[in-house]
Amino acid sequence: MAESSIVEFEERLIINAPANVVERMLVDAPALPQWRTCMRENVETSDPIMRPGTTVTFVTTQYGLHFDYIQIVSQYIPGQTLAYRTTKGLFFIDTTYEWVEDHGSTRLTCHYRLYVPKNKQFIKRLVERSFQNQSRDDNKNLKHLLETGAQRYRAASDLTPDEPRLESLT
Repeated sequence: MAESSIVEFEERLIINAPANVVERMLVDAPALPQWRTCMRENVETSDPIMRPGTTVTFVTTQYGLHFDYIQIVSQYIPGQTLAYRTTKGLFFIDTTYEWVEDHGSTRLTCHYRLYVPKNKQFIKRLVERSFQNQSRDDNKNLKHLLETGAQRYRAASDLTPDEPRLESLT
């Protein structure tokens, strides 16, 4: 990505839920549409629990146009970190979530690195602002779901005793 400029930002939040509950929601691939605002159409995952190599494909609408995206998990360290990157999409994005238990709550740090190709520099500020807003909305959705207990796990996991709920997410 030598011909790109990089936009980096970080968001930190406290989620009033135990770290294992936050982690389970982050790694439950079929449940992503509950909180990721860009993943509303045609979401498919290669594995129900995110781990290195898991792919998530989806269609998103940006600027009134539909774009296909593929994200692949590049790192998962249980109890600590989940990272993934886009391999297909309008822009390439590296995302890393790091979490730590803090007296029954979870401190979640979200690192984002957006690569804007040289031929798309004319919309860099628009893209940057849009992506930051989308990321904040995603994190707000995640926090709300977890703090209210409204999350719907879609995959079985040893992280919590909750059974997956297979009803439609819509």
